[in-house]
Amino acid sequence: MPSLVRSLLLSCILFFGTRHAESVFLRKSNGNNSALNNNNNNGEEEQHRQLSSSSGGGSQSPPSSYSQLRYLTFGTSMTWGSGLEHRETQAYTWVLSKDARNLAVRASGPSYPGVCLQSMIDDEKAVYDVIVLEFFMRVEDGLLTLGKRLRERFPKAIIIFLRLWNPMHVHYFITDTTKESMPLSNWPKSIGKGFSLHDEEFKEELMQMPPGKVFFADFSDRDEIVRSVADEVDGHVVELYRPFDARVAMARYGHWFDTDWHHLSDKGHAAVAHAIESKLEQLSVDPAKQMRTAKLGSWGDGDACISWFESGDCPIGYSDGVILKAMDSSNKKHSLEIYYGVPGTVRVVNPFDEPRDLHLTYMSIGPAPSEYPVTTVEFPRTPGLEQLELDPTCYVKYGKPVHVTKTTPVGVIPPGETFVHFQVREQKTLPFRLTGISITGNEFQPKDYAFGIHNFDTGSRRRMLSATDEMEEYYNLELP
Repeated sequence: MPSLVRSLLLSCILFFGTRHAESVFLRKSNGNNSALNNNNNNGEEEQHRQLSSSSGGGSQSPPSSYSQLRYLTFGTSMTWGSGLEHRETQAYTWVLSKDARNLAVRASGPSYPGVCLQSMIDDEKAVYDVIVLEFFMRVEDGLLTLGKRLRERFPKAIIIFLRLWNPMHVHYFITDTTKESMPLSNWPKSIGKGFSLHDEEFKEELMQMPPGKVFFADFSDRDEIVRSVADEVDGHVVELYRPFDARVAMARYGHWFDTDWHHLSDKGHAAVAHAIESKLEQLSVDPAKQMRTAKLGSWGDGDACISWFESGDCPIGYSDGVILKAMDSSNKKHSLEIYYGVPGTVRVVNPFDEPRDLHLTYMSIGPAPSEYPVTTVEFPRTPGLEQLELDPTCYVKYGKPVHVTKTTPVGVIPPGETFVHFQVREQKTLPFRLTGISITGNEFQPKDYAFGIHNFDTGSRRRMLSATDEMEEYYNLELP
């Protein structure tokens, strides 16, 4: 079929296909959220026109009045800008405003900013008007804690919860007679084709599949959590526009995503920025008034968190059985490695005047079995703290193998220094990898958290640079 005819046919299929069932572009919380998957047929073509103009040419600046607002964003590799050639200008955070602050962490969830909010922001005078949270696939992992802490600190801020989708959420039924399905990303190979997400042939073949054979995975449980958390903290849900028909969504808006079928492209980031500013317009936000009425609240119990995951700068004392090492050839990820048969000890300092919870962050792999070893932790100089095991398996359901950080609360430590002793219990392909510590109040539940870690140069971190002489003398170890 000639390419021109094929393109015209595809355009007709897309036009008439999208007339049937479309999901709502933006949803509002506070008890007024309609179901995230409800259909809305009115104005779909106008909406598509607006989206095409806002994202078709790549990153564009939002209206100047909204770009004056002080934005703060938290999220995963999506918000961080993975895959972008120029993330500092193309990621939606900076499309909204060149002065916005992006605190996203790759391979992360909401637990880390929830636990370490004060350490991450690291500015006692910083005020924000709009705060965006992008954690849809990790909503079970402490989203409410993060929302509550943000609301307590920034009582007048507009808090937005993004509900994004990506091609990895789209599946297809393998046959017409069974309910067995696979991710759509497997489909081209299964039919002997080598086309990519952006190929016209892919779109044509996709639109020829029967309606209903291609569908979005059911994330209604996550939708409910997002809505309930947004209601709890007086926030708002913003959904990246998604046609009800998954074929149409992929054919018409596949350019919003990278060829890895997961991350946003520059056009996708522009579409997210458009969705956020459309919500602000829907809320009749007056930027001058919003900035004028902003105020600061409390950090709650506060926190003191440090990490060497990205910087490779580890300020805590550690024994010669522990090795600070880059995890990859690009030297972008670092950890303290502890090996089987070589026990190791690290020294941490609780800078507060009262006992605080200690959380350890380390690398994990999922699903089981993990290539990282089970490792025991004990506190030889702190009576009352029991030995426990760290399980480096990620149990969060991603739908694909993952290599992410995991954080576990290990006990309540007294003010001042505490020595933490590690013993690897099994021989595995990889050593145990410690990437950070967090010292928090007791407002967090005693459970495992799987979330990302970042590098923060905080006052508490500088306080942990105190002398290591006593540790060296006690253990008779040579410290770096």
